[in-house]
Amino acid sequence: MTRNLRVITLGGEPTEPSAPVADTTSSVIDVLARQIRLIYCTCYRDKSGNENYGTSHMPKWDGGRDAYGSYHSGSTWVKIAQTVMQCEADPFSFIHLHFAQRTGRLPTPNMLHGAKAIELWESNKDSLKEAARRGIEASATQLKIHLLPLTKNLGWDYSRALRYVLMSPRCYASPLTRYCAAAAVNDSEMMAVFRHKAMAQYMFQADIYDELVGDQIPGDFKSEAHQIRSLLLR
Repeated sequence: MTRNLRVITLGGEPTEPSAPVADTTSSVIDVLARQIRLIYCTCYRDKSGNENYGTSHMPKWDGGRDAYGSYHSGSTWVKIAQTVMQCEADPFSFIHLHFAQRTGRLPTPNMLHGAKAIELWESNKDSLKEAARRGIEASATQLKIHLLPLTKNLGWDYSRALRYVLMSPRCYASPLTRYCAAAAVNDSEMMAVFRHKAMAQYMFQADIYDELVGDQIPGDFKSEAHQIRSLLLR
């Protein structure tokens, strides 16, 4: 049964709400569901390399009849939105966590709602910052151990050695670490090479990276990432 919101007083004048609670809640969930679809598809494209994922209707997850004539009732994104609200989670962090915790096959949307999804979030939400910190340290170490033989043993200048290391498949530094290293020496060509993947990495945990290495990340890069986040959450 739908009940009406209580009268709210603003500046001494009573203001009647424009929508009942059930309608308001449903609207919030619908908006969040659309945002989650965008965030999930963005993350999936980055991890899979499939740039077209989610650009067209996906009956299995969006609801509706598929190419084989099977009808899929309801939207999986709404179910994920309900789970995110139940967990009181940031949708970026929630979705990133599920991708980060999967090895091998990427998580499908139906893995992001329900009891198991909640359990995964509750068990790992507090470790997100620590995992990011370890990743940053590991990436920095990767750069150092690959740079040292070139600069010390071969006598290469730092910029030449850095370019070689940044493009080396043997170096397992993250895209964000590579981008920041290039930015530190104002190598715009190398920055352009890693910008897209670095943006995808940073955007999903922007607050954590800002706290840990914010002084190493260029301001225009951070502004663009936060703008993209805002567009996804409109």
